[in-house]
Amino acid sequence: MQRTVLDPADRFRVQHKLDRNETLVWVGRPVPTFRYRGWIGTVLFAVPWCAITGTFVVGVLIPAWMGKPVDGEAWGIWPKLGLTAFLTPFILIGIGTLFSPLWHKLDQKGRLYAVTDKRALSIGRLFNKSWRASEMFEPDRADHRNGLSDIWFTYSSTSNNGSHPPTGFSNLLPADADEAELALRALQGLPRAGDEPVAADPPRDRSAIP
Repeated sequence: MQRTVLDPADRFRVQHKLDRNETLVWVGRPVPTFRYRGWIGTVLFAVPWCAITGTFVVGVLIPAWMGKPVDGEAWGIWPKLGLTAFLTPFILIGIGTLFSPLWHKLDQKGRLYAVTDKRALSIGRLFNKSWRASEMFEPDRADHRNGLSDIWFTYSSTSNNGSHPPTGFSNLLPADADEAELALRALQGLPRAGDEPVAADPPRDRSAIP
């Protein structure tokens, strides 16, 4: 079923994650995209955050480290270190949030998806996830205008608003999405999408037979 060609390093990453006697059924990789629509709210929040933080950095922190008077007097080393330690988390949060579409694209670039005879896996450079069949719901496919497809089959464990949005394999080419969906349904013991179960013939009334 699998058609994705992996280089030796990626093939080693996948095989290294498999348990003993676990068989690889399908493996694929997402197409890295920015997906601006999904990050508009996050980026809009980051713009004023970075503007306010940048004002403190440019107006207070940098002049203090350059030895220029702040509020009429030069600061000692401890006030400088204290302000630096205080602003550093705000700077990192602002940069991380503002460039979140880029981080997402880089994560997708190094991610691999796989389905075995026991579970589904999402293998990243730093973080990995796996789901057993009991942790998954029937695959739900979403085809997008950019020609890529998502397959959702589980729920995110955490989110900012307390809800649990669906998650799974995202940004797959249509051919890869077809194969991934078949592998996921086979893992869960489900029929192929669109296949209707054949109804059994009703029992015959043998009393009417002469």
